[in-house]
Amino acid sequence: LFLPSMDPLNPVDPMEEEREEEEEEEEEEDSRREKNSLLELGHVNKDRAFVARGAQVNVYRVSNDGITPDSHVSITVPGGDRGCPFSPRKMMIHDRDHDLLLLHPTNQEKIYRMDMHRGEVVEEWGALSGVNINQTVPITKRAQVEGSSTFLGLSEKGVMTLDPRLPGVDKASLDHSNFYQKNPHFTVGTTTDVGHLAVASETGDLRLYTSGHTHQRSKTLLPGLGDQIIATDTTPDGKWLLATTKEYLLVVPTQMPNGKLGFETRMGKEKPLPRKLQISPQDLALYRIKEVSFTPAYFNTGQDARTIITSTGPFLVTWNFRKVRQNHLNDYSIKTAERTVVADKFVEGVDDKVIVALPHSVKMEKRVVREWKR
Repeated sequence: LFLPSMDPLNPVDPMEEEREEEEEEEEEEDSRREKNSLLELGHVNKDRAFVARGAQVNVYRVSNDGITPDSHVSITVPGGDRGCPFSPRKMMIHDRDHDLLLLHPTNQEKIYRMDMHRGEVVEEWGALSGVNINQTVPITKRAQVEGSSTFLGLSEKGVMTLDPRLPGVDKASLDHSNFYQKNPHFTVGTTTDVGHLAVASETGDLRLYTSGHTHQRSKTLLPGLGDQIIATDTTPDGKWLLATTKEYLLVVPTQMPNGKLGFETRMGKEKPLPRKLQISPQDLALYRIKEVSFTPAYFNTGQDARTIITSTGPFLVTWNFRKVRQNHLNDYSIKTAERTVVADKFVEGVDDKVIVALPHSVKMEKRVVREWKR
């Protein structure tokens, strides 16, 4: 039996070389195929998951046993010569799962409403002429369940309340919108159960607005650490704010000693220091993570936030939020997925089941609570 010679200082496993060659071939084949890009879970139909893949939205059925394909629809821009497929850059479930709101990758002034019963785009809306829309946000955290026509739109320079019932193509309610003279470079936002709004910026700042008063100045401006925030989430009661940057997460308490929230009154000198969550250098080396690039982080859904989930590359990372609240910031667990994770969200009402979108598949992963690392 012939065995290739091996450098005793740097041994090469032939089987490992073969595996690496196979992975390279698979990656080359993957690069030529459309990939999953976005994930949304049903709010009324809690057994549904919606995954954008190129110019299609694939629908999956979620059960206790796992996740299976249900149906798929193609996204097309309605009308004339613009009726060509597009891959949305963002999407949001709206109006009790009846609609899916889609943002076009290049025509950034438009919002496309997909009727999920008909499986096609039926309307296109604008906010204001010449205003690009970075993100759509539910008017409250529960609006997608309770049903609401209105929703929020974020642009670089301001916050808009959008009402599809308004006449014409542009749906921004000017009386309930606010634009800054000096560009704050807004990126993303999130709302609480009662509709308080947190908006993040490219510089990492966080602005907190009172429910129903997003057309006014923010109550509190929380300075960031200088890095762009790519996603935000809050606990339902708004007492804790979660922000995602490329290489770390920030957890910020918003409740002051008098019980008031920073959304409701100015925090002034009582502004808290954010709690910074990141993977330790030891674990970066252990899991051979060369570069951290976190996907949007979320709390588990429901009234009792217990866990935070995000991912980087093929690794799902979950933090014990109860420990984070006690300033124990290294209580996290890492689990390896099959491929690079595109997006991940907790199944409604639990924190041990996660829907995970990989480039070419969608799976349910289980987080075993007893495997907390630290």
